[in-house]
Amino acid sequence: MIHLYNHWVCITNYNPWLFPENPTGIWHLYDSLQAPESYVHLLSNVIRRFTDGAHCNINYVIMPKQSGTSDCGLFALGYATALCLEINPATLIFDQSRMRQEFNQMVMGHEVHLFSHELSSITPQCLSYSIDHFGPNDA
Repeated sequence: MIHLYNHWVCITNYNPWLFPENPTGIWHLYDSLQAPESYVHLLSNVIRRFTDGAHCNINYVIMPKQSGTSDCGLFALGYATALCLEINPATLIFDQSRMRQEFNQMVMGHEVHLFSHELSSITPQCLSYSIDHFGPNDA
């Protein structure tokens, strides 16, 4: 999970559902506000630290859009939790009306589980962004 311009997203280089062969240099972005154009350039700075300046691709996985603007952190946490449980986040539609209450219960109960959700019948779609990194002095 990463915080970019007052917005939380989930980015990972682990996603066996979209790319089972798990090639290097591919990152997967999950964003509940569906606005990657506004911050994808910032992600290149973050990814640069993990890839030693190598070229990489970001696959923006199109997710259901959240209502409002204040629950993106809960969605990013839900996506990260799904990945940890080896569940494809793109197959989940979280019940936003219950997320904050469920998060509070998890914190109070010292436990982590998936937020309430339905399964999506839609095949996940992606947009690809190619990131050419610069050297440390070229940023």
